[in-house]
Amino acid sequence: MNTQQKKLQAIAIGIADGFSDPSYRDAATRLRLPFWDWAQAVAGTDPAFPAVLSTPMISVTLQDGSREETDNPLYDYSFHPLENSQINSTDNERGMVDLFQQQETADLGYTYPELLDSPGNATLISRINALYRDSGLAASNTVPKDFTDNTEYIVQVIMPASVHFSYDVLLFLGDIQVHPESQHSLIGKTSSLIATKMQKSASTSSMVVLNENIMTEVADGHASNTEMEEYLRSSLKWCLEVVRTVLLVEGSFTELFQGGKITSKSDVPDIKVALMNTRVERASSIFELDRWIGGFDILGAIN
Repeated sequence: MNTQQKKLQAIAIGIADGFSDPSYRDAATRLRLPFWDWAQAVAGTDPAFPAVLSTPMISVTLQDGSREETDNPLYDYSFHPLENSQINSTDNERGMVDLFQQQETADLGYTYPELLDSPGNATLISRINALYRDSGLAASNTVPKDFTDNTEYIVQVIMPASVHFSYDVLLFLGDIQVHPESQHSLIGKTSSLIATKMQKSASTSSMVVLNENIMTEVADGHASNTEMEEYLRSSLKWCLEVVRTVLLVEGSFTELFQGGKITSKSDVPDIKVALMNTRVERASSIFELDRWIGGFDILGAIN
């Protein structure tokens, strides 16, 4: 148990000692920080998002045994930001350096259950596949075993870093929607954060793998594997959306840019969005992962 977990448990035990019922102390000794693996496969009838994280209010038992509705601390949290002078102290800087120099999770007091017995590569891969292989959220790096096509299609986005605002690149299969986040044609996005001190020529590159979307299109009869390249060339579209940006000034947030606005592509003149593909060697057993083989072929720009 790491230091943070120990502190949390000590606080919980202190609270539990105010109750006469011993079950509270028992619960406090078993308390851990919540962890949710967002990419793990779940049963088809189970929600992907835990209900305890999406409920604004929860019912708790008070010391006298009565029940009370209260704000759910796992639903949201109102931050109380510190001033830069409180953050950028020598001790804090030293602590951050020490943190970034750590190479092993064990040095920070935690690990993952799949790593506890120091498994070999084959065993570890089988555990990863057991957790994620049938999860749609993990489709960017693995596909169901019955998907046999050996071509992987990818959208490459090269984003200039010298733009004066943060933005998202939204990708669509079909028409660009007015409210893209709620529309089925939105298939992915990648982001570029404002970086005022970057060189004008600097850029970042991101890749959006289209596995899950292609499998859906094939299953729905919109295109076959052999027609996929031409279908993607004609159907892929993209747009730019401004990300809300705020600045902390004397304890108050000042909004620099309002989020959610679709902006002109001319506002980021050097951005490049292209379709490419590569060959992939599909895993033949649970002890293997799919892997890219050969190079990447640029199929053309997406406008």
